[in-house]
Amino acid sequence: MSPSHAPAARGFTLLELVVVLAVFGLVAVMAYGGLNNVLRARVAIEDNLERVTALQRAYLRLREDFQQVQPRTIRDEFGEPLSALLGMRDEGVSLVSGGWRNPAGHPRSTMQRIRWNVEDDSLVRSHFRFLDRAQDAQAQKLVVLDGVDRMQLRYLGGDREWYAEWPPDITRNPDLRADATPPLAVEMTLETDDWGELVLLFPTGSQLADQGNGTGGTGGGAGNGGGSGPAIGPTNGPVVGPR
Repeated sequence: MSPSHAPAARGFTLLELVVVLAVFGLVAVMAYGGLNNVLRARVAIEDNLERVTALQRAYLRLREDFQQVQPRTIRDEFGEPLSALLGMRDEGVSLVSGGWRNPAGHPRSTMQRIRWNVEDDSLVRSHFRFLDRAQDAQAQKLVVLDGVDRMQLRYLGGDREWYAEWPPDITRNPDLRADATPPLAVEMTLETDDWGELVLLFPTGSQLADQGNGTGGTGGGAGNGGGSGPAIGPTNGPVVGPR
């Protein structure tokens, strides 16, 4: 009986190993490229969501301030009277707003003097602790929105006309700085780095402008119907769009 011979063991050749490694490397590179694109898209989406959230917070803060405008004049650090809402060209807007909570019961008013302007490419909200401020009073500043290059404002008067300053003609007649009548609405145009030009519209929530100009009622001012002139727009969300 002849002895049996086992088959000789056969391994991979060098060429086969090289081909396998090349295919594995190609698949790994493709997989990494796809994963990298997914991670980049995720980061971009998160950045955009943070930006949208920041804009929404800024809008809500602005809306709250403008809707609670109070017809109360103040005195500046030199004792000169200032309007309840004062808007000068390229200087932002200052206003007296109510609703300042005081849970600790500090001896202060529930109204505060607020200023909105652009500083160092940011939308900044400043406020003073007291309405009639002393000469050494310092404003407390809060950066509300970054990436803002410029802010432009318009004011809707009781005659349904838009004005670049408030009170109207204040540059030619400085005595109007003591006028307590607020406008019907404020239009704010922001030039941003990433979104371009945004237009926000805020009703002031005050009927003094209508009453002072004899128009009677709020028609066309806050979407209540009646009257003539442009509608101020909704108050549930920002009115945003190109100029």
